[in-house]
Amino acid sequence: MAASAKSRKSSISKARSYAEMGEFWDEHDLSDYWGKTKRVKFDVVLEPEATGMELGLAF
Repeated sequence: MAASAKSRKSSISKARSYAEMGEFWDEHDLSDYWGKTKRVKFDVVLEPEATGMELGLAF
C-alpha cells in the first residue's frame, strides 16, 4: 500500500479527514459505490451508560 493510501481515512471517497469524508457522503449515495464495498466482521461491546446518579433504594 502506498504511503498516500495509508494516510487516507476512506478508500472510496479518498478523504484525508473525517470532515472531507462527511462532505463526500453528503453529496454521494452509497448505492452508487456498493460494488466497491467489502464484507467485514467486528464485535460490538455495549456497556451501560453512566447516569451520574445512584439510587439508594432499600427493599
